[in-house]
Amino acid sequence: MNRKWISRMKASMAGLAWLAVASLAAWGAGEVRRGLAAPFGSTPRAYLPVVEANAPFAPPVLGHLVISEVLVDPPEGGTEWIELYNPTGGPVLLDGFKVGDEETLGQQEGMLAFPAGYTLQPGQVLVIAASAPVFAAAYGFDPDFEMRESGSPAPNLEKYTAWAGGNVELTNGGDEVLLLDLTDTVVDALSWGASTWAFAPSIGVPARGVSLERAPAWRDADTASDWRKQPAPAPGQVDLNPPPPTVTPT
Repeated sequence: MNRKWISRMKASMAGLAWLAVASLAAWGAGEVRRGLAAPFGSTPRAYLPVVEANAPFAPPVLGHLVISEVLVDPPEGGTEWIELYNPTGGPVLLDGFKVGDEETLGQQEGMLAFPAGYTLQPGQVLVIAASAPVFAAAYGFDPDFEMRESGSPAPNLEKYTAWAGGNVELTNGGDEVLLLDLTDTVVDALSWGASTWAFAPSIGVPARGVSLERAPAWRDADTASDWRKQPAPAPGQVDLNPPPPTVTPT
């Protein structure tokens, strides 16, 4: 078992603030690790919020996995990708989970199932790319899974035809991404543009190369306000910083 601890201190302009970057890597077969750890022997990475020295912040614990970022309209020659984050207090076995863009049972868009034997540990992130080689060329590392076979080392998600028989191909002007559990219950979802299936109003249409990012990654109010347009997508990393306080005029 390899264990790596990394810690960096940074002084903020307000003084006595730090950015701690720490990771504990303990690899095992079938474990997916990125963000707060890393998959299959790659370099561990962790991103914790900047906090005041006397007021450490602990992100709230949620009861389910969340969709944390989606690249809907990639740059020319790029590929779509979906990121999931585990904000729960324990590991989640991915057997039986599915992700896709078909919101209605039996229709023509896509729903894909995770292969058996993979676990997402608490605080960890995984990335699913439409094309693993194109993703790797753009970001410098392989995604954790891919949607279509390409010969990449990344495991393939499999069509879940009990729900839908098509491919996951996100529509730029309006679509959805759903996460289903092993009972086909919708665990999390988002919609943008012309689709108000998950949110009304929906998230606005992102420009090419701009992702939709949940910020912070642990917030799940089931509204479009959970999301922001991210002009610099960073798959495998999540923002855990608490939102700035709301100032009420007096």
